[in-house]
Amino acid sequence: SESLQQEVDSQKEKIEELTLDLQIIKEEIENAGSDGADAGYQVKQLQQQNERLKEALVKLRDLSNAEKQETLRLQKQVERLAQESMLFSKDKERLQAEVEVYQEELIELKEHVDAAQGAEEMVEHLTEKSLQQEERLQELEEEKADLEALCEMNDELQETARDTELELREEAEMSQARVADANRRVEAMQESIAEYDRTINKFRELVAQLQ
Repeated sequence: SESLQQEVDSQKEKIEELTLDLQIIKEEIENAGSDGADAGYQVKQLQQQNERLKEALVKLRDLSNAEKQETLRLQKQVERLAQESMLFSKDKERLQAEVEVYQEELIELKEHVDAAQGAEEMVEHLTEKSLQQEERLQELEEEKADLEALCEMNDELQETARDTELELREEAEMSQARVADANRRVEAMQESIAEYDRTINKFRELVAQLQ
């Protein structure tokens, strides 16, 4: 989400500032003489930990953006499948109505055939028309079956898309939890740096007194 992205960027800026401060402190300790060697080593360790945290936050930011884009894509796909399903349902209803009309006409034609047995020409004409109607009815039945299969397939696709979207949301929540954990580690690092800064100040005072 946008707030998650802002938090990641904010923590990235903080880490960059802390990295710069650590570099300055490191240079000051080196200028203070050999007694600051141990302190310089500790600063280097803190700086390396800070760099690793910064890289982790950048990766989490990229992962969050990718998951957001994938979720949006799946939402659009679900909406499109829902619209297609609605269209398939309307076509199915239309074909069902046509089938019923042709069935009624076929019944009527058969009744005419039965009633016109005495007129051979009429019988032949109505029989031919009846056969045509039966062929058309069969075609409509096949088209109806195809649409029913498409509707069933579309429903399965929608269900799959919803399941995938749910999994991505769960992964996004896990990513947010990892970002929160990284933030807590950054805060702990900031506290360590503040404590170390106080130690450095004491060291400076001691060096000043010795001079």
